[in-house]
Parts: sequence; C-alpha cells; structure tokens
Amino acid sequence: MSRSIWTTLGISPTNDTDEVRRAYARRLKEVHPEDDPEGFQALRAAYDQASNMARNKWAVPETRPGGEDDEAFDDDDDWPDEVANWRPAAANHASRGWAPPPEDRWARATPEQQAAAEAELPDDIRAELARERDLAEAHQGLCDALTKLIANLDGDRHEALAAMIRVFRSPAMDSLTTHARTEQWLAHVISFGGPVVDDMVEPAIQFFGWDSTRVGVDLRHAEPVLRRREAGLTLRRLERSSHPDHDVWKALTSEPTRIDRIRQRLTPKFAGRVNDMLQRFQYEHPDMMARMNPASEAHWRAWLERPGLGPIFLWTLMIGPGLAALMLNATGDFGPPSPLTFFAFWTVIGSALFALGVGYLHGITRPRLAWRAASPWHRPLWQRFGWAPAALALLVIAGAVPPAWWVALLLLPLSFVVWTWARITSSHVPPPYGVNKDWGRYAGLAPIAGYLLLQGGAVAGQAGTALLVAFVGAAAALQVGAEAIADEFAQWDISRRRRAGATQLAVVVIAALAVVGSAASGWGMGAACGVVTALSLGDRAMAWGRIGSFVVPRRSIMLAGWIGGLLVSAFLPFPDLAVRTFVGLSLWLLLAATLTGVASVLEGRSVLPERFRRKKKGRTPGELA
Repeated sequence: MSRSIWTTLGISPTNDTDEVRRAYARRLKEVHPEDDPEGFQALRAAYDQASNMARNKWAVPETRPGGEDDEAFDDDDDWPDEVANWRPAAANHASRGWAPPPEDRWARATPEQQAAAEAELPDDIRAELARERDLAEAHQGLCDALTKLIANLDGDRHEALAAMIRVFRSPAMDSLTTHARTEQWLAHVISFGGPVVDDMVEPAIQFFGWDSTRVGVDLRHAEPVLRRREAGLTLRRLERSSHPDHDVWKALTSEPTRIDRIRQRLTPKFAGRVNDMLQRFQYEHPDMMARMNPASEAHWRAWLERPGLGPIFLWTLMIGPGLAALMLNATGDFGPPSPLTFFAFWTVIGSALFALGVGYLHGITRPRLAWRAASPWHRPLWQRFGWAPAALALLVIAGAVPPAWWVALLLLPLSFVVWTWARITSSHVPPPYGVNKDWGRYAGLAPIAGYLLLQGGAVAGQAGTALLVAFVGAAAALQVGAEAIADEFAQWDISRRRRAGATQLAVVVIAALAVVGSAASGWGMGAACGVVTALSLGDRAMAWGRIGSFVVPRRSIMLAGWIGGLLVSAFLPFPDLAVRTFVGLSLWLLLAATLTGVASVLEGRSVLPERFRRKKKGRTPGELA
C-alpha cells in the first residue's frame, strides 16, 4: 500500500503535505465519484494515508549521517535478501561498488598486507587478534543460524527466541563495534520479520534498552520495534473476552459465516465500531492488518463503502408492523378481530415502513455521501445554504396566509423538503467532537416554542397550527445545518460579518415596528408572529458557537431570562392580556437578536474610548528597564 498510494496520486513519495494536497486536487479533476466510485474511493484512501505519512515524516526516511553501518541498512532493500546477504560482523562495501581513494591514508589494507603486518607483531598480540577473529566467526555463525530460523515463516518461535539469546550471550558482544552492529541488525530483522519474531520483541527491547532515553544516542532504528510491541500489547488486550472490542476483533479475524453476518448486521453501532478499528489500525498499527482474516476484512470494507439500512430500522421493521397490526386488530374498529385483518394491517404498515426506509436511503443517505465526496466547498452559496432562508420563509408564509386547514397540510411536505436539503448540503461539515449526541443543544429552541404556544387569543386556531408546523420544520433544518452556518460565518472577513450584523439590526427594527403596529391595529398579528419566530431562529443560527460580551447575555435571555418578556408585557398600554403577552414576548426575543447583531457590528472594535480603558500594569514594550 505504501507504494501504490503514490502511484494513485501520481507523485513520488514526499513528506510535503502541500504537495500531497495539490496532487489530490489534480487527480480529483480526472476521477469523479459519479463516473468511477471505486477509483474515487481508492484516491481518497491514498490521499488520507499519504497525508498521514507526510505529516509524520514517514514517506521519505531522513538521511542519517553517512557511514558504513548506515549503508548496510538501506531501507530500499527487500528484507529477505538483506537478512541473507548482510552479515553483522563485517560490512561488504565492495559489493556496493565503493572503494576508498588510493591517496586515502586510512584506506583498509588487503588481506595479504594485513597478514604481513601481523607477522611483524609480537606473539601475544597475534594470539589476541586470532582470538578476536574466532569470536567474530562464532558470533557470525550464531547470527546465520538465527537468520535461517527467522526466514522460515512457519518456524518455531521458542527456537528462534533461544537462538537470539545465544547471540546475546556471545562473547563477541563484549566488543562495542559488534554490539552496535548486532543491535542495528536485530532491530531491522524484528521490524520486518514474520510471526516468528513476536516473542523476540520484548527481550530485544530490554537487552538493548530501546524503551529508555539515552542521551546522545540515536534510537530511530528501534522505533518500528517499539510500535510492533505496542501492536502486540493491543492484540493481547483484544483477545480477552472482557475487552469491549473483542467481538469486533473476532469479526475481523475469524472466517465469516452467514449466521454471524446476520447477527452483526442486527447489532446497533457494530458497523461503526468495525470502521473505527479498521481506520485506527490502518494508520496507527499496520502490523495488526496482517493478522486479520482477508475474507472478513474484504467483506466489511465492501459493506462500509455502500450505505444501508441501520440495525435500529431493521428491528423496527421486523417488530413494529406486527405490534401495530396486533393492536389495531384487537380494537375492533375495523371489524371483528381475525387473522386476515391482522395480516392486512401487517402488510400495509410493513410496506409503508419499508418504503419509508428505502426512500430515506436513496433520497437522503446516498445523496449525502455523493455531496460529501464531491468537494462541496466550492459550490454556489445558494446550493449550500439556500435552505436557511427557505426555512425562515415558511414561518412568514404560515403567519401571513389566511387561516385554512390546507395551509398546515401543505407546509408538511415543504418542511420535509427543506430539512432534506439542509441535511444533504450540510453533511461535509462534521459536528464538534463530543456534542453530536448532546441534547442540550436543543434547549435554546424552548423559548421560541413557548412564544408560539403562549400567544393564546392573539394567534389562534389554524394559523397557530400552521405556525407550529412551520416552526418544527424550520427548527429541524437549522439544527442539522447549524455547524455549516457557523463554519461559513467564521470564514467571512470581518467587514462582511459586520455588514451581516447591521442587516440583522435593521430587520430587528422592522420586526419591532410590525409587532407594535399589528397589536395596535389588530391586523397582521400572525404575520408579525411568523417574522419574530423566523428572526429568532435565524439569530440562534448566527450566534451558534460564538463567544463575546454581547453573545453571553443573549444566551441567558434565550434560556432562562425570556420570562422577563412577561414582566414587560405588564407595563404595555394594551387592554387585552393576550395582545400584551404577544408584544412583550416578541420584544424580549427581538432583544436577544439585537445583542447578536451588535456583537457582529462591534467585532474587532473597542467599545470604550481610549481614555476609559484600563491600562495594564508594568512597563510598555519600548520602555527602558
């Protein structure tokens, strides 16, 4: 995979993340998700892995200071040949085409010159040199025996471990040169060896002290061994039945059966856990990938690449229609209870539920994946956020049109279309970590819903029903697209954000005039109520995820302080209690929108004049000490 990803991207291996990103952008113009979905998936996987390797400086190994030892450990060589041909006791530079220059006074002597030089040495020195050669040859024999055991992928682990311990106990290891070269060699062997070397990892780490910090010692050669030890520890934890991901690991390592696939298919969140494990091991522990069952891995990768109906929906489809049919059949409202009536109910309800699931799969899930894979950041603004003004317009229309039953009925499909639009075009912006399932995010909708419910006689009957239907649709659309709006607003420059805040303040003034005018004249209260509700929802989207001296009080007003609107209504000069409540709550919600607009207009500006600002204690940067 580490070689094919660069071929897929069309570049050479590099540690430059910008070059990887440019190559991905060039290839996106040639590979389209609609025409070649498999090619796009391969391109995306290559881009993710190449980006990860470039960020961690793994794509191109850093060049170590030149030397004979480093030349012997060329990472581009294949491991079997390197283990078979490279000997830790002596380096063979002649095989690599290197020879010292003739004028180099440090050039090595020929064997004949060495023999002649040794003949002139004293007897005790010659004996010591002969002893060292014997120890080196014996050490070389131990290393060759270990090499043969490691080259056999089906070899005995205990025998290989015993052979490595014999290498450790070799008297030649007393030599610093032999010790250093053996350390480098064993690190390379253990890093790229098969399952035979699994039991050799921890003893080698302890013997050479690779997991301790040694000042001035380069331990980069031991990093793959340390990662392999971490992968082994992870494997032992996953093999315990008490581990929470034991069932996921078992599904990836055992031969899949039809019963197991059905059971896993019906287990909630199981597919997501499998996807998380595959992603984590692919980038953090590549050694774990080799331990998976190829058929199981291929099955799950193929399943995760295509969207499907979730386990919760499948359980609902299997149990829900039967229970509903049983209850309807038992009531007797559609005739005497009978098996035929039960079967008819079960068929109709089950078919409707199945059609709903298939429609959601092909109408929402698949378009969301296609939208997310098509780099939607460069799409026109109306495609990405046109649903927001459409959702708010539903509220204004619901309050402005004459009260009728068909208005609420028509708003249902329109609200669903707007919500679908928002869900599809906001899928490329993930929610912040840790808040995806936080139901407290919906708390800010309670004051607006309470505003609609407390209108009483001001907005009653079918107009109130239409407003509630439109509110549910608009709130749902703005909720699923809240992160997309916040992300887009954060990308604007400060002058554009200030203009948006000024526009919001102007709309607040118009809405306040509409509320007071409709309350005084008794006409158009439904439209004014729709405008206030739409402005409150839009203000909530504009304030999403922001902080500031004006936004914090705005949140207090929306969450708990909105009851102050009822207090304001007590001092208004309108005789009708419902009208006073309508105006008081409207002005209170408009106050919250005013604070958001003021926060945008004053962004980057100081509210207090220069002479009223608090000066910091201490010296200024230009002041002398």
